[in-house]
Amino acid sequence: MALNRPSYLSSVYTDPTYGPLGPSKGNDGDKTNCDGGSASNSVAHSQIELNPWYTIDLGVALHVAGVNLTNRGDAGGKRGIELSLLYY
Repeated sequence: MALNRPSYLSSVYTDPTYGPLGPSKGNDGDKTNCDGGSASNSVAHSQIELNPWYTIDLGVALHVAGVNLTNRGDAGGKRGIELSLLYY
């Protein structure tokens, strides 16, 4: 239900090789290289900041029974460990 829906990120990290790693990379369905972090060019990535956020607009009110999140695999699980899931 979130695939390719409008998404927003508190800031956008620009990788020196791949360019901006914007919010749409977080819900575009590309799972081919989720374990490579920013170097894979397949993840959304914010700047280093206090309380970064990422949101997806589903467009309509829905009953959500579950959410699957995939953390980047190149940081030994140390990124995104203090994560809050909010819904409106």
